[in-house]
Amino acid sequence: SQTNTKRDLDVFEEYLANENARVHLRPFITQSKESEDDTLTELLASFETTSFLAEWKMVLEDEEGFFAGKNASMPFKALGALSLKGEIEALSKKIKRLHEAAPLSRFHKVRIEFKRLRYLLEVCEHLFISNPLSKAVKKAKIMQELFGTLQDRDIQRDVLQSFETEPSISEDIEAVASIEALLVQINYEIYELKTQILCKKRKLLKSFKKCMPVLEPYYF
Repeated sequence: SQTNTKRDLDVFEEYLANENARVHLRPFITQSKESEDDTLTELLASFETTSFLAEWKMVLEDEEGFFAGKNASMPFKALGALSLKGEIEALSKKIKRLHEAAPLSRFHKVRIEFKRLRYLLEVCEHLFISNPLSKAVKKAKIMQELFGTLQDRDIQRDVLQSFETEPSISEDIEAVASIEALLVQINYEIYELKTQILCKKRKLLKSFKKCMPVLEPYYF
């Protein structure tokens, strides 16, 4: 979470296609990235971080089962099936709430669930040889990319609007014009991405539904 801003600035720097915008915005992006570097360096060297790592090490080295959860004794395949079931249900519930007028914050919550599902699949996917699950995985990866790009554009819009208030930019007519042109482009891309997501929503939910009978035998 702490590295998100640094990553967002890197992505934004790559996104900029307008040479004039690059010239005007590069100093602010560079300055912001340097500030994030300092923040992250300070965080990693902090007492809170070293304390957290020491506690986590203790959890990882626990051989007595003191920190074990209620499903610790389940076979790994059963635990994987149960975890996938829970994540697919959580994701499906959030996807159903998406519609054209839904705020972008709701789309971003779905994006986070897609990340959780992807991480889980990286660990568990090989346990299940299933055509429905394989198809759902492919669809989920495509959707995650769309949600991720939507998140990037929303953040980039905020960054541009914040730069627009900088005195050195607000007094430069060419710089303001470049930013306004980029904002129009980004707003259009946000609309297009939301449309694509909503058009694919129904098929994705059907694909997820077909996975449930595949997973069910392993955790009952």
